[in-house]
Amino acid sequence: WGVLLPPLAARLYFRDPAYYYARADYRAAAAALQRAAAPGDAILLANYLSPLWQYYLNYGRPAVPWYGLENYDATSGLPDSTRSLFAGLPARYRRVWLLLDEAESGAGLRLEEAELSQRYSPQFILTLGPVRVVLFALERPIPSASLVPD
Repeated sequence: WGVLLPPLAARLYFRDPAYYYARADYRAAAAALQRAAAPGDAILLANYLSPLWQYYLNYGRPAVPWYGLENYDATSGLPDSTRSLFAGLPARYRRVWLLLDEAESGAGLRLEEAELSQRYSPQFILTLGPVRVVLFALERPIPSASLVPD
């Protein structure tokens, strides 16, 4: 039994919904980020300690830095720490990827996405069931009209 127990335990661990390995949408989002994230990027993961956060912690294998964003609800809005993080992103990164599970508490409000969209340019959106991946360029392009001489 001692020889069979470790492989059996590993198999049960990977199938345990507490680790969310079985979620195809989580795996697809993590795979998309592994392919697309580049040096100079960061990943912002909504809802600290949510199932998506736990999946990413265990299986995401990101090649770029990532941050877990604080939880919030409709009455509290985005925490000041999240707003402060968003304001400081351009000093460290060229682009950020927002990853959220809209099925989680508060995530359907998309306050992170709204705040980032006010500050930066959304470039790409991928929806995988309730999982949403949004890429933001942190430097807004100069409007072409300003390039025309007077």
